[in-house]
Amino acid sequence: MRENRIKISTPFVELDGDKEDFKNWSLFKNNIICEFLDLDIKYFDISTRNREVTKDKVLGESLESIKKNKLAIKCPTLLETPELTQLKEKTNIFICADDSIKAVSQVWNDLFQAILKDNPSPCLEEFLKSLESAVNSASTIDEILTTLTSQN
Repeated sequence: MRENRIKISTPFVELDGDKEDFKNWSLFKNNIICEFLDLDIKYFDISTRNREVTKDKVLGESLESIKKNKLAIKCPTLLETPELTQLKEKTNIFICADDSIKAVSQVWNDLFQAILKDNPSPCLEEFLKSLESAVNSASTIDEILTTLTSQN
């Protein structure tokens, strides 16, 4: 991990779920977002298996955390659930439409734009411009990372 990461002090919630086929989400988050940004992420696994194990307690905990932190991001979702519909109606949650690199990049960008409204950061704004340019010119996460590394 880079030593000179951009500090984002606004906490937000990440909802993870059933994503066996969603490799780009994890790669993008771990290799790009967390490589360049120092984030305060409140993580919740709301996969079917974990919901069964916790008897849906994790859903209540995640909703409370979203209410407290006011921002959330969700990995791609195959099925719309009543709980997810409730979250979307009551919170500021950004849900990834699919696992394409552009969709994953867009949902992270939407989250960071919401953060920038209350906490302007020239460093974050510059990073987001570089990221958008890299995503538009690359076809893989490795290419995006190479482009960003050469710029920063």
